[in-house]
Amino acid sequence: MRGQKNPRQLPGARGRLLRGYGPVICVVAAFFVMALVAPTVAPQRLVGATNQNTTPSGDPGPQGSTGATTVPTGGSSAPAGNSSGQTATSAAGSSPASAHAVACSGLQIPGDVYAPPCESWSGGNNGGATALGVTATTVTLALRETAIMDIASVVGGLTGQEVQGAASPADVVRTYQVLAQFFNQHFQFYGRKLVIKVYQGQGSPATEILGGGQANATADAIDEAQQLGAFADVSIEAPTFAQALVNQKVIATNPTYPPQSFFAQNAPYAWGFWPDCNKVEAMDVDFVLKYLKGLPAVYAGGNLKGQPRKVGLIYGDSAASCGTAAVQQLAAAGMPVTDARSYPVDISTLQQSAQTITSAFASEGITTVVDIADPITTFFMTNYANEDNWTPEWVQSGSVFSDTDWAGQLYNQSEWSHAFGPSTAGSTESARASAGYAAYESESPSTTPAESSVDMVYDQLELVAIAIEMAGPDLTPQTFGEGLRAYKSDGAGADGAWAFPAGTYTAPQDARIVWWDPTATSVFNGAMGAYQSNNARYPIGDFPAGSPPIFKSTSP
Repeated sequence: MRGQKNPRQLPGARGRLLRGYGPVICVVAAFFVMALVAPTVAPQRLVGATNQNTTPSGDPGPQGSTGATTVPTGGSSAPAGNSSGQTATSAAGSSPASAHAVACSGLQIPGDVYAPPCESWSGGNNGGATALGVTATTVTLALRETAIMDIASVVGGLTGQEVQGAASPADVVRTYQVLAQFFNQHFQFYGRKLVIKVYQGQGSPATEILGGGQANATADAIDEAQQLGAFADVSIEAPTFAQALVNQKVIATNPTYPPQSFFAQNAPYAWGFWPDCNKVEAMDVDFVLKYLKGLPAVYAGGNLKGQPRKVGLIYGDSAASCGTAAVQQLAAAGMPVTDARSYPVDISTLQQSAQTITSAFASEGITTVVDIADPITTFFMTNYANEDNWTPEWVQSGSVFSDTDWAGQLYNQSEWSHAFGPSTAGSTESARASAGYAAYESESPSTTPAESSVDMVYDQLELVAIAIEMAGPDLTPQTFGEGLRAYKSDGAGADGAWAFPAGTYTAPQDARIVWWDPTATSVFNGAMGAYQSNNARYPIGDFPAGSPPIFKSTSP
């Protein structure tokens, strides 16, 4: 386990891009930009594609309750039975195969609040090849291998900081393979097994998140459908790639923060365990109106402390519709935004954007920054703000891992000690005590997962596993979606409460309120700096009225 460098000070002048940040970060940044933007392989694609079936395909899978070792999820143990009362075959319709699936007692994995209700399967005809990527014995999931597949590696490289657990592509791929084996062992797939087919595509997540790379994304999606025969994709999915997938009728399982309209237009081929940007917008607007409207900036520092609030809002252009909606809603509620700025989500210009926006906000006397930015941009903004002796309130929104301890530790601590806001994430856990880590270790105790990505991979595969079990034996994209519609987590675990009520396509249903304490020791990695919370969760868009529960005791 690697130590963490001190991220608090980056000395240097302000005159031009990267000045004062040293030659090392220039080299690292150039490497990461090249690795992310350049195609990962030559045009002869799919040559290295592999069928990563980690378990025998003829095994009919778990028969009813597995009786397996309970995997901790960060929440309390679930009661016997599921409070929502749903059954795993509720989405299977009138298929004759459904007669072989019978509900049993409790949850599919005892103690895992996200597991669906226990379902037994007596074998027999499961419908066979019911959809693209589905046979009588397998469900094919495609995983696109790229030069960098771990966000901690990107953030650490571009900020010049060392992030504990940053992983190589090989680590990430292995993590998917091992966790697929875990879900094959413990979930009910009605005679089928998850098969992860890994391939190297031409597309680049960094290019695609900017809305570019359409031709390569389309080529990769066509290969997934026609060459790999994939039912769903479990790669990093910027909206450009996700759109290409659904155009080929391959299910996208976690597009990165598009608006809800994206999911609705592509139903039933797009779902996610991260919030869509409309949920982030709803949290931020509700928080600002409930706790900050009409009051002085009491959480700011320096000469801004106690001044009438002037709000600045920052967001990446990939979430422009949600950022614009937030500005409009705040203005309509009597709290106009003084300055709202979007920036290109372009790795090569993030620092320059951060410098420009920071200078503008500081000169305008912004007291309160609603920060819907990526962690790299926030890193640079907090350091530039500190150089300018400008210490506003930082309302973090939990987007793109900004509400994780490892990200908060990267920021300038003098600035981030004034940070607070909503988060859909659960309480911080030790890096090696999470559900994902425990599941991986139960299947492969002699190897180590991609530590900073293992829980993201676990959540993504669990979403797929939930939908397949809830769909019943007749697995199609339609029953996959109907299965998620019928699902509701049995409480709030490490990721809060999950559900997919009508009109929604992403899992989070509630949020907590957090604030940054630079003097606290993080349970995640033992380093200084950690998010604190009052340990209460609230429905998204429905924080309680009154004074904000921040910078207080963590007791409920």
